[in-house]
Amino acid sequence: MRRVYIGIFLAVLMLLSVYDSAMASQLGYTIITSGEIKGLTEEWEKSIEMVIGKGQSRYLYYDSPEAKVLIEKLGIKFIPYVVFDKGIEENDKFFDLVRQGMIEKKLGEYIIPEKILLQSGVMLLDREQEPQKLDIFVMSFCPTGKDALRQLGSFLEKNPGALDVTCHYLVTFREFGIDSPRGPDEIRENIYQLLIQKYHPDKFWQYLGKYRENKSFGEICSELGIDANDIISRQKEGIALLEADFKLAKEIGIDASPTFLWENRVFLRNVTKLREFLNPLSLTLSPEGRGKDKSTLAPLGRGKGEGGTTGVLPIVVFHRPDCPHCEKVMNEFFPELQREFGDTIAFEYYDTSVQENFEKRLRMEEKFGVLGGNQVPEVFVGGTALIGEHEVRDKLRELIKKKAQSR
Repeated sequence: MRRVYIGIFLAVLMLLSVYDSAMASQLGYTIITSGEIKGLTEEWEKSIEMVIGKGQSRYLYYDSPEAKVLIEKLGIKFIPYVVFDKGIEENDKFFDLVRQGMIEKKLGEYIIPEKILLQSGVMLLDREQEPQKLDIFVMSFCPTGKDALRQLGSFLEKNPGALDVTCHYLVTFREFGIDSPRGPDEIRENIYQLLIQKYHPDKFWQYLGKYRENKSFGEICSELGIDANDIISRQKEGIALLEADFKLAKEIGIDASPTFLWENRVFLRNVTKLREFLNPLSLTLSPEGRGKDKSTLAPLGRGKGEGGTTGVLPIVVFHRPDCPHCEKVMNEFFPELQREFGDTIAFEYYDTSVQENFEKRLRMEEKFGVLGGNQVPEVFVGGTALIGEHEVRDKLRELIKKKAQSR
């Protein structure tokens, strides 16, 4: 299933930016938002500002009187929501953006189409907040969904009781049956997992771990002390649970595995975005993990390799040679930090295109209970992980200072 990502929007804007940067700077816009979704809002602002320039945006918090007028007028169901200023038609890029489907008109206002906004992550306005609740929507045979559950299971192991997690399964109910992308076997496994989650919640994550080892349902149940025949006999109930998941996903507009619903109202498409809402939990070592296994910081090639030297703070960097964001932070930002902090810090670099380094990254994510996703650069400083160029640039300097004070 093809998706439209925020990156596509940015790519089109970048192409259009060669036309007339002076005219582009005149374009202004409003983002209806909330302090709870600062990261999502800033992502849109940075994407648009790369073309139209800084200083042309303004935030309207969704509970303000002015925002409420726009929300009612446009029937806005989620935020962030981008509304362009009057006079946008005079901008040289306007018709190109409309032709590319990046801007559309709704009830007299020019907006970024809702189907594009939804792909980045939004906060739904018609749902009550349920603190620390996380719903994940997956397909049991989906490789990406399995990986998300693996990371989530590792996080929960390191942070027991931190979240109230419920797994939901994506299928389509039709008049004459149930459809799933990978057929009847996937539907059956969805049902098994729903029933185990309901009747054996204390063994659910163990089941998922063994399921990833490609063991049979009977073998896994036997190892975990679950009555397989009891689960199988509840198939009718399992179908009812699956139908409830189908209705919930349809109501919210979820159609891809994995998708996350944070605190019953923040709709997210991937693990990397989910991390932003789990701070500081996803960035902090559990007490059991602190100070253990120093071998995980041993150097593998490029870098000083001083992770074990007393008084030196090791900064472990996972990168790929084809990643422009990695190159920028490694060639521009890290040397700046090295000059600032001198020999009190040491960078250790790991190219994840090398299999052993990729596996090392996964081990560190699992050990520290980090939801990593697939984004690089990924930087570990002690028990804290920073993922992506923006997060590294925004937070690494202050994190180094904080770690230095506590050493």
